[in-house]
Amino acid sequence: MFVAFQVWDFLISPMIPEFFTGVMMVHHLLAGIGGWFCLQHQHFHYYAAFYLGLSEISSIPLVLMTLSNYFPPPPNTIYSTIATLAGPAFALTFGYFRVYQWGKLSIRLWLDCYYVLSKGLAEQYRPGKSYVLYSTLVITALLSGLQLYWFSLILQRVGRDLGGWTGL
Repeated sequence: MFVAFQVWDFLISPMIPEFFTGVMMVHHLLAGIGGWFCLQHQHFHYYAAFYLGLSEISSIPLVLMTLSNYFPPPPNTIYSTIATLAGPAFALTFGYFRVYQWGKLSIRLWLDCYYVLSKGLAEQYRPGKSYVLYSTLVITALLSGLQLYWFSLILQRVGRDLGGWTGL
């Protein structure tokens, strides 16, 4: 399902100008390849539950933010309250899942890959498939960099919003 989602996003993004950026296209490509490796080569199921699933929790408030941009909420409604809380919820969930937890799990993944590769276990148990481990290391490093890049943009926005709110 995740691979299909990334393929869909990759194919549909050129039709939506704000999503058709180099960063987003690279993200969809790398995430799709990572998901494909997991599916095709039966690697990283433990990690896939987080990378391909749990980390997406931060996308829920992002969708609510996006909806409220296209369909502005009427004042003093439940929808307006949800729309108001979506931004802070997105920043918090992104920071927790896509920076903190992502970083912790990536370090664990890299250490596990290092161990398996350095002991020759990768070739012993999955002959000819070590390239999947190396590719996954590169993919997670690049996607980790994207998470940090996006988080820096979120923090800049939070700083602008707080600066305007507090008069700083």
